[in-house]
Amino acid sequence: MISATLNALARMGIMFMLIFYFQGALEKDALIAGIMTIPLAAGMLVVSPLAGYLGDKYGETMPATLGLFLNIFGMAGLALDTAMTTPFWHLALYMTIISVGAGLFNSPNSSSIMNAAGPRYRGEASGIRSLTTNMGMMLSIAFSMPIVTHSIPHEVMLAIFSGTQVGMDDKSSLHGFITGLHGVFWFMAALMAVATVMSYLRSHRGSRASA
Repeated sequence: MISATLNALARMGIMFMLIFYFQGALEKDALIAGIMTIPLAAGMLVVSPLAGYLGDKYGETMPATLGLFLNIFGMAGLALDTAMTTPFWHLALYMTIISVGAGLFNSPNSSSIMNAAGPRYRGEASGIRSLTTNMGMMLSIAFSMPIVTHSIPHEVMLAIFSGTQVGMDDKSSLHGFITGLHGVFWFMAALMAVATVMSYLRSHRGSRASA
């Protein structure tokens, strides 16, 4: 549950910041910015069915933990390489790594939660999983926005996301924005490191329960 919450928080934070980057820094309109984030979902579409098979065959811990580990690399790549002149294919590669990681994690982790709850409590477990995942997605904005908006006026941020402005009129704020963006990406990578450890620990809980 904790790993799923942190994964949702980090992944939604990455998506939110990249759209902000595409619209605010690269001056793309909202439609193009949304299209440019497709790699964040494409990997999940392809990998999720495979992850479910791997979870059933080898246990949930391996694919779920590997997926979160991949997320660390994808988010660290964004933190190290995102700039005004970064080729889009670089960003697409990092987004694809993150989406593949999320695909590897989600199906086995959901299966692990349901199996741990048992038939009697699967309804409650499913509801709690949905609640905590949605809570992580909402908290992503609360955690990420203060890191970025200290370098740009709030009214500029609101104008960009409301669709009334494309790009930033004050170009001097772009350097601070990019620095703040890196800070968000590193923060999300750190959360993924915590989630990876939590996911790995499920194997030790299972072995103790069996004993």
